[in-house]
Amino acid sequence: MAEVPTDERAGAARPNILFFHVDNLGFGEVSCYSGGPFRGAWTRRIDAFAAEGFRLTNYAPEAQCTPTRSALLTGRFSIRSGTHTAPVGAATGWGLVAWEKTLGDVLTDAGYACAVYGKWHVGEGPGRWPTDHGFAEWSGPPRTYDESLWPEDPWYRPGRDPVSRMVTAKAGDTDVTEGEQLTLDVRRDCDLDYLDRAEQFIRAGAEAGTPVFVYFNHSMMHLPVIPREEFAGRSGNGPWADALLELDADFGRLLDLLDDLGVSEDTLVVFAGDNGPEEVLNWRGTPGYWEGSYFAGGEGNLRTPCIARWPGRVQAGAVSDEIMHVTDWYTTMLAAAGVPAPDDRIIDGVNQLPWLTGAAPESAREAYPYWMGPELYGVKWRNFKMIMKNQVHLTDAVTDLATPHLINLVTDPQEREPYDLPWLHTWVMTHINQVLADFQASVRREPLIPAVAPLEFVPRAAER
Repeated sequence: MAEVPTDERAGAARPNILFFHVDNLGFGEVSCYSGGPFRGAWTRRIDAFAAEGFRLTNYAPEAQCTPTRSALLTGRFSIRSGTHTAPVGAATGWGLVAWEKTLGDVLTDAGYACAVYGKWHVGEGPGRWPTDHGFAEWSGPPRTYDESLWPEDPWYRPGRDPVSRMVTAKAGDTDVTEGEQLTLDVRRDCDLDYLDRAEQFIRAGAEAGTPVFVYFNHSMMHLPVIPREEFAGRSGNGPWADALLELDADFGRLLDLLDDLGVSEDTLVVFAGDNGPEEVLNWRGTPGYWEGSYFAGGEGNLRTPCIARWPGRVQAGAVSDEIMHVTDWYTTMLAAAGVPAPDDRIIDGVNQLPWLTGAAPESAREAYPYWMGPELYGVKWRNFKMIMKNQVHLTDAVTDLATPHLINLVTDPQEREPYDLPWLHTWVMTHINQVLADFQASVRREPLIPAVAPLEFVPRAAER
């Protein structure tokens, strides 16, 4: 294996960055994790990519789409940004405040060309769009794909009820430009539009010699799961398996583009899910080895596939079950670009580049607290999990535990037993309590941003 560069040498390369975000991707879907024949489709392009990169088996998103995307874009737990809950029926004017510095803001200032394709879902309205946060262009839905079901609903009334439309925007626009209504047909084919736009943007960057950051948000596997016409029936195992083949092919198309442009060696590519699997029965996904769905605290929602490739830098063929949190990508991608993270606010992400490149022997993170909406559900520390609120699936009732459960995920991966007898492992609580104390101390230094904060809100401790 070639010599692995140090963190500083890796940063000096100023790579292109492609972050391929997959919606509601359970741990048991793609075949290099635990899918393949069990799900009726081999994801061969993703599998080959995993062999060329670093495959994480303990990668932690947040509990829902909005908080995960916020955490990725800001490097901060979503509870800090007031973006801890995916909005339903909210008016415009919600989401990230202007004070937040997204990856788009920081990388654009560093000379990158940045674009978003697909779902944004961390803010809506003037001042809160991607193009207000450093991105040069965006195309996608303001919220999410279940709104494509509205026109089919027999109780829905056009002219009376809201209309969900696809939108586009470019830097400097005062607001988005509305396009066609989000229907089932539009939802089915939307990724083709994203791919075409991403290809044009990446080509333009390569021709100009400008590094690009493309935040590509694929629509699969979000309900309703509808494979495009060229994939319908291809697997022989139903629409879900067909959709997995579509996801695999679309990711492969972007990898082929990098090869065609001769920039694969100079591009950090991340393939990652945004939270655990779909739970609604018609389009139910699977967490594979674990248990749980999105919008809950089961381990199946705290792990999703994540693979990183940067030839000659990130270790090829590596697999690790050490913890990496979604916030860590913020700090890690900035380090790869040679850009310091903001130092005027609390950043929860840690730089994992030394670990991913092999310069450090282990992950820089061993723990994280996790929430569902505004509620603290528990803390993970190494292979242990302290549960304060018990909810495994979206539709389960939430149980407040008077005495927290302490799960050993090695001996009880399905979290069936509240305590691991005969050891109990109560010494672990010393580490858990330190995680909670550190978070509480950070909130005293910088108060949380309220969920309904106005655009110009600035945390009191950050005021100048």
